[in-house]
Amino acid sequence: MKVVFCAFALLWTSVYDVLADPFTDSCMKCICQTEGCEDEIGKCNFDVDSDSCGPYQIKQGYYNDCSGGGNDWQGCAKDMACSETCVKSYMALYGAGCADNPTCETYARIHNGGPNGCNMDGTLDYWARVKDCCQQSGGC
Repeated sequence: MKVVFCAFALLWTSVYDVLADPFTDSCMKCICQTEGCEDEIGKCNFDVDSDSCGPYQIKQGYYNDCSGGGNDWQGCAKDMACSETCVKSYMALYGAGCADNPTCETYARIHNGGPNGCNMDGTLDYWARVKDCCQQSGGC
């Protein structure tokens, strides 16, 4: 009986995790590819009035909202593991606030346009690039 209960609990936890976390790895990878991903590790680029750093091109305000995770903004943003943690935290913070049922489109547009990015027309071109990656990789 214990084995059956443990198997059920493990299955329920897995199902809950899938339902509770619609920000998929494939979506995250396509956002990374759209931003330059591995080619941008350790680098910062000037973009719209401030620097954007690392594989996800994270700005300081984004880093502040994701609660950091590294020693400093640029250090974290330039590092793949730290920046991935930051992006996941940012999406957990803002995803549901921008849409009742967030999708990869929601997350991509938030990543590009900030907390209300899913409602901004200016993020549609960015989403089109992420969507192309999703279609080429089998979906997000």
